[in-house]
Amino acid sequence: MRFVLMSFFNFCFFFVFCNGGQKILATNPNWWKSTIFYQIIVPSFRDSNNDGIGDFKGAKQGLSYLKDLGVGTVWLSSFHKSTPPLTDFAVIDFKSVHPQFGTLADFQDFIAEAKSLGMNVIMDFIPNHSGTSHDWFVKSVRKQAPYTDYYIWKPSLSNNVSAPVPPCKWQSALGEPAWSWNEQRGEYYYHAYHKETADLNLRNNDVKKELKDILQFWMSLGVKGFVIETVSYLFEDEKCLDDTAADKKQSSTLNQKENLPLLKEWRKFIDEYLSKDPKTPGFLMVRVEPFEEIDADYYGDEKEPGAHIVSNPALLKKTETINSAELDITIGKALKQMLLKAPPLWVNWAVGGSRITRVANRLGKELIDGANMLMLMLPGTPITYYGEEIGMEAFHKIPTAYTAIDSYARDRTPFQWCDHPNAGFTESHATDTYLPVNSNYFRINVESEKEDTKSHLNNYKRVAKLRNQPEMLTADVSTFLMNANVYALVRETSTDKKYIVLVNFAENSPCINFKQNILDIKDPYLFVHSASENSEYNINERVNIDNCFMMRPKSSLLLTTSGSSILRITLGILMLPIYLSCRAA
Repeated sequence: MRFVLMSFFNFCFFFVFCNGGQKILATNPNWWKSTIFYQIIVPSFRDSNNDGIGDFKGAKQGLSYLKDLGVGTVWLSSFHKSTPPLTDFAVIDFKSVHPQFGTLADFQDFIAEAKSLGMNVIMDFIPNHSGTSHDWFVKSVRKQAPYTDYYIWKPSLSNNVSAPVPPCKWQSALGEPAWSWNEQRGEYYYHAYHKETADLNLRNNDVKKELKDILQFWMSLGVKGFVIETVSYLFEDEKCLDDTAADKKQSSTLNQKENLPLLKEWRKFIDEYLSKDPKTPGFLMVRVEPFEEIDADYYGDEKEPGAHIVSNPALLKKTETINSAELDITIGKALKQMLLKAPPLWVNWAVGGSRITRVANRLGKELIDGANMLMLMLPGTPITYYGEEIGMEAFHKIPTAYTAIDSYARDRTPFQWCDHPNAGFTESHATDTYLPVNSNYFRINVESEKEDTKSHLNNYKRVAKLRNQPEMLTADVSTFLMNANVYALVRETSTDKKYIVLVNFAENSPCINFKQNILDIKDPYLFVHSASENSEYNINERVNIDNCFMMRPKSSLLLTTSGSSILRITLGILMLPIYLSCRAA
């Protein structure tokens, strides 16, 4: 099974045949298409004042590391004042920096340093709800104008105030009742998530104005874009009809028809505000629930665009049971979605995130490098969750006192900079960090991995450097099932050079026959660009692929050719039906 497509920045055409493709080079690419994103949790990244909590001064110190890594955009998870402390969801002041993370001045210094290094900064935007300790909610409870209807309030179905009955049977995203009774107001408030949050009434024009004011506030400080992870829950059905027991799609509260027009409104507002800087126009990314495939509707259209990127779950939902055929179907489905809409869409790829367990625990330690190679070499925008480049692992020995507050705490432990006490996250050896440092820090850390040519860190840096080359950003892509357990991703540049990612998912070393799969390789030799930590091959090694090529179990390689080693077949512009027949071949 294989396919070939054309991917590039402002446009994305495909010239398709099973053995070749024709290229049109991109001009004036948008920054968010030509950069690697890196997501950080501020309290977990670096501590500058030895209180055991990461802060913006510490994050600023870490920017040079990210620049060296090949990162061009830093994505900040929510860093506002919130309840309970140091969580990122129940925000009580959308224009604030949590005091334990620093000040607004520290944030501005961070932005200035990023800009000086040629990096953009984007941040989480949470328009769906606030914490119930937010001043807006407190005033709404009192029915104080203009805040009376800032939230979704409904009366009890019962006249008995001592035994109130929810207005309808809705479940939260967490599978719990979505209505909570407020004794003071004598009404129920709706919350798509925890009861410590309350959903904003986005049909209220004053609320919409407040949210635009928040966007403008952060853009005025240098933020270049926003990520909305709650976009599916923006609106609720006004009729408050019960969800049935069989209704697992939450039809009354999930992906309502009003969501997209509001998203388009925000996109227009961001574009207009940041249009003063044509080099770095605004950016908007959303995550849509259920998080099973890309919901292309949220991209909008040419006339009224929505999100620049809709989060792609293709590489996030996979576990250690993954095989080559399953991965090919998953990646192929996402790539086809890129092309089947007009104008063509732009996707992202991520293998880790703040609400999913780490790659090492999900796929296994041996596949860390393979996962990063695929993410970086696929066409689209790669997004790395902090620590995945060094193979950080979830820490399952975190006391329940922490996990009770943050169920994702095991995957948000302090970044591991070196083998010093507290992993160099804080300079104080005596300080207790806000989450425990993973006990494996002495072997998994930046400084130790710098010295090892085949470490996770150096593998990531080599592939990231390749990915950031202009010719790679416009390269063709093909996928192949080399056999039941070996997957191949091939990028071919305009100079006819091939880069081949091979990932062996097997517990053994199967024979790989290149001639039966990647047919247009003429030379029997390829060169090792990058090799996983557990691979038997070395960087720059010349390998013979003429007969039976072998790889260690669970190992990964990035191989390359010279331009003269490719028998190039260009067959012009062909139609979609042929593309689909190639895909099924």
